[in-house]
Amino acid sequence: LAQLSRRVRPGPRVFGPWLPGLLLLAGAVALHLLPDAVAAGRINSVWYIDLATASPWFALMAGVLGIALLCSPRADLAAARYLATIAIIAVAAIHTLFAQTLWPRFDIAPAAQRIAALQAADVPVAHYGLYENQFQFLGRLRRPLPALDPVPAEQWAAANPEGRMVYSVKSLNADDLQFAEFVQPFRSDWLLIERADRWLARRNGVAIEPPPAMAERFPADYWPYRVLLDAARPAAGLPAPVIREAQPAG
Repeated sequence: LAQLSRRVRPGPRVFGPWLPGLLLLAGAVALHLLPDAVAAGRINSVWYIDLATASPWFALMAGVLGIALLCSPRADLAAARYLATIAIIAVAAIHTLFAQTLWPRFDIAPAAQRIAALQAADVPVAHYGLYENQFQFLGRLRRPLPALDPVPAEQWAAANPEGRMVYSVKSLNADDLQFAEFVQPFRSDWLLIERADRWLARRNGVAIEPPPAMAERFPADYWPYRVLLDAARPAAGLPAPVIREAQPAG
């Protein structure tokens, strides 16, 4: 292949590295402007708000890689090595950006470990709603979680008041942080673990006393928790704020 490439006459650069180079430069500009757009309230998606927390550093890297692509050598063999190196760096940067910003929304190991600890303590645990066994391997669970529909879930909670109900909600509010034992983001939803009797009472609109400690939150310093708690303090007695998929930055 190397000898063949030497005999092939270089063609026009219409499909050369300039196009991905321009795309990287455009991405660098977008990442650079993202924090300002979030601060101004023009971006409401939690996904972009998460990306904004680390985007300036990756904007600089994308800009450097884009310029490097535009300055790639003309010789085919040298260009191939050059482009391969830049591609490796770009893929590593994308993975790092994902790990630093979006990964907590896909990492359900903390919830799986909490469920495993409950099972080890012989605490009954059930899952309300659709369940795809996502906790079984990560938590090395001793027993599969029963997946319950609304009526069976209420019956189970009534029969196991000290058990724990695992469930997801689209919107997180301050009451969830008050009554649940564990909260974490899960893709576009929120994953909660709550004592069964409290879950049943709140589901049926029954007023109950909150537990002495608030929910354990993962990640502990995640910005939606701060938004909820900061908004709830001055608004005591008012309806609790919620964190949805489209939530303005705090």
